[in-house]
Amino acid sequence: MSKKNKYYTPAIEEFHFGFEYYYNAKYDSALKCTNGKWRKVKYLGRGDILTGYTELKDIKDLISKEQVRVKHLNRENIENFGFTYSDMIDVDRLLFFKDVETYKGLESCGLLYVPQTNWVLLYTHLKQVDGVLQGGYTIELPENKITVAGGTRFCGEIKNKSELKCILTQTGIL
Repeated sequence: MSKKNKYYTPAIEEFHFGFEYYYNAKYDSALKCTNGKWRKVKYLGRGDILTGYTELKDIKDLISKEQVRVKHLNRENIENFGFTYSDMIDVDRLLFFKDVETYKGLESCGLLYVPQTNWVLLYTHLKQVDGVLQGGYTIELPENKITVAGGTRFCGEIKNKSELKCILTQTGIL
């Protein structure tokens, strides 16, 4: 497995309330003095109607100067949301599980993560009935197959912890 950078420069479109990022600027009136060190902050959408100031204007400037970065999603981020690492399907794919209380009762939620591409599959396992998993289907991946019993909640790219939190909230996992 080749190693990718731990951080990347986000696009301005990724910013939303609560988005976690790091910035490095010697001084910025809205974001305070950092003395050239990377500082972790959350986007709060600050602005002033009278002056026209918005936090996004400062962030756009910092992005253009490559003074903003975001940590790629990683195993620790996923585990911090209550998922338990289960297994590596192969060298490049990580599998996690979490019990989730839904309207159907207690279900198991699976999360398959491919770090190199930031690809995430989030699905729920249906209960066994007489020892048989209900609603199973097979996902074709290059060089192997995964059988999932239940329903897909999300399938796509998740680059960072903030995006994962949004998806987990929107799908009822958090």
